[in-house]
Amino acid sequence: MTTENAYVLHSRPYRETSQLLTVFSSEYGKLGLVARGSRSKNSKLRGILQPFVPLRLEFRAGDGLQNLYQAEALEMSIPLFKERLYSALYLNELLYYLLDERSEYQAVFTSYQNTLFELAGQGTIAPQLRKFELILFSELGYAVAPPAEWFVEKDPRWFSYDIETGFYPLQYPTKTQQCFSQQQLYSLANFDAEHPQELELVKRFCRLLSSQLLAGRTLKSRELFTSRKKESK
Repeated sequence: MTTENAYVLHSRPYRETSQLLTVFSSEYGKLGLVARGSRSKNSKLRGILQPFVPLRLEFRAGDGLQNLYQAEALEMSIPLFKERLYSALYLNELLYYLLDERSEYQAVFTSYQNTLFELAGQGTIAPQLRKFELILFSELGYAVAPPAEWFVEKDPRWFSYDIETGFYPLQYPTKTQQCFSQQQLYSLANFDAEHPQELELVKRFCRLLSSQLLAGRTLKSRELFTSRKKESK
């Protein structure tokens, strides 16, 4: 039997009273669990198997879908509202779609948990999202930093990014391409969340990278953001 700290990323009904869960755990990464009877009226799990609740889960580790035996809420649900809730949902969607199953992502788990608590506070949202994205993509093998020799001499060329090749120079940049100058590459490699211009730069880069990794999939959290902005106008 295995006991793990974890968060629910996604859930859906299974049969009459059960749930299929996708959770993100500290040691096993993303994995699927069956919470049998968790939707029944008398189940102690009914109210806690929700996103953004820090959990302690007990299950039997192995291949395929495993049964959840015990679950304990370590704290109350992290309080997230409006844009902060949409931001947390964005994190969940990235993890749900991009992580391999049963692979350890300890640095990502720590960053995810820290980011949730930061979002629940009063600080600015954007720096927290950008820092999390860079850690996630780096742990997935898509490091932002270009080779050091790229910065030895000034290079007037523009560069773009592809998940198969990394950064590459553009001979003839077009308006439809996402381009980065040598100075912008340096800023990406030495990201400082205190600088607004760098936040926008990292957002643009992470949007380019995530769109390739997601293969054009539209995230529901972004739709919520867009809808919220329209309502506030």
